[in-house]
Amino acid sequence: MRPLLHHPPPPAPPGDRRAHQPPHRDRGPRRRTGRPHHRRRRPAAAAAATTTYSASQGFSGTQGASQWTYESFAAGSQSRLTSYDASFPRWRTGSYPWVSPDALHPETSSAAARVWTAPAAGTVAITGAVRKGDAIGDGVVASIRAGSTTLWSSRVTGTTGVSPSGVGSVAVSAGQRIAFVVEAGGSMSNDHTFWNPTLTLTTSSGGTPPAGSLSVTAYGAMAGDAGDDLAAFRATLAAARQQGRSVWVPSGTFRLSDVLEVQGVVVRGAGQQATTLLSTNPDRGSVDLLGAGVGLHDLRREYATTSVRDGKNEKNSITVHESPSFSITGVHVVRASTAGIYVDGSSGTISGNRVEQTQADGIHITEQSSAVTITDNDVVATGDDCIAVVGYRYQGGPSRDITIRGNDVGHGSHARGISVVGGEDVTIVDNHVERSRMAGIYISVEAEYDTVDTLRIDVLDNVVDSTPTNQPSGHANVLVYGSQGRMDEIRFERNLSVNATNHAFGVWGGGSIEDVYFIGNEARAAAAGATKFESGTIHRSGNIGF
Repeated sequence: MRPLLHHPPPPAPPGDRRAHQPPHRDRGPRRRTGRPHHRRRRPAAAAAATTTYSASQGFSGTQGASQWTYESFAAGSQSRLTSYDASFPRWRTGSYPWVSPDALHPETSSAAARVWTAPAAGTVAITGAVRKGDAIGDGVVASIRAGSTTLWSSRVTGTTGVSPSGVGSVAVSAGQRIAFVVEAGGSMSNDHTFWNPTLTLTTSSGGTPPAGSLSVTAYGAMAGDAGDDLAAFRATLAAARQQGRSVWVPSGTFRLSDVLEVQGVVVRGAGQQATTLLSTNPDRGSVDLLGAGVGLHDLRREYATTSVRDGKNEKNSITVHESPSFSITGVHVVRASTAGIYVDGSSGTISGNRVEQTQADGIHITEQSSAVTITDNDVVATGDDCIAVVGYRYQGGPSRDITIRGNDVGHGSHARGISVVGGEDVTIVDNHVERSRMAGIYISVEAEYDTVDTLRIDVLDNVVDSTPTNQPSGHANVLVYGSQGRMDEIRFERNLSVNATNHAFGVWGGGSIEDVYFIGNEARAAAAGATKFESGTIHRSGNIGF
């Protein structure tokens, strides 16, 4: 078995050198089995939980905060609005469309959308009338959509409020999107539309267990008390594996005092705001996923406290160990002494999660991992890169066939937004990167940490905004850097760089940098100029601003 190393803190060319942590090989105690005896009193069952989400009160300059995002819908595609104007305030792309705390304005061919994402399964009641700012023009079409299904739609032409109907009790699953969409009725003129929807989410105290699942409470786990639930979880997992069943974790907080191994079993909670797995040992709290078909879904993973960062995988929040197929969806990771989600595996999905306050990378793909898809995650305020694909020479090769799509990252992270440092056949598409300390998107081969070659990287349709916040680092918003090895077939197409504190796009370094393509990209408001190209064979066409 390869040593389980965490990615060392990345170098920042130039400056910002931090120590490489040594490997840590101890896998910890073996899993105990058997149904445990217990003497703890079972707490009374909690009543159904009700949470209210107001569009205006939850409005934020951070996409995803309070479950709200601000988007543009056009011709079957959806993308997040790219710029936040704090002076009004509003989210917008160009001049239109835009979304403010209590209003929306479409563009002729692009609808303005305010989107709420359900944090847990339950039933939601939707209220809030729609009205035009004036009675001039040909009106707007307002609609409420759950995925591809339209729940309600109406043409709105005047200043009298129109209240949605048929949305008083809408069943939602964890991670489901409810969109409040305003489209131009024809012309976009005078389409300023007031709409401040409120959603009231009701979740049951325990949620609904999947058919045939084993509940941890049947093996002695008790939510909400001060006792340790580790033995009960281990017993449930052992039984589920033997019987070929999944594991159900109802709502409440369950305390785990050591590493929890999940071998070839799917574990599911009642939702990110309902079920919490709380690690009480800051040095040994990882939930380890092993074996084929393993999964972790719909819950909150949290450390009560953290300790010094030293690269040990036992300090990750979630660690995938050589799994040939795995999934992590609908999980909220809060705090970890090392990485949030660390992956040594293949054929995996990491989707619809939120990762924050880690001391190392938010999502870290390494150890020759392959065929991993990372989609629709929010990764913020991490101690290192938000999403990193890494291959070291001692590991024997790169991580490959990785797709990074539709993620929102940065927002106070301490290193890069999205990085590939020793990877092949990686696609980075339709992500939003904002306010990372170093480059927003970083493609590299590093002598500093002896990484392998980086080949065939496609960077498409991303927005990178206001990086690096550590302006003296010299990083570009989007940076290709090589200090050893070979980099080739690096493609940047239709990306938007805005508010770069240095250059918008950069290529430099003493390694072998071969063909780098810039096609149809746009650079806006770069403090040091649009480009700094010092290495490689640069091919460019159809770019705006350079």
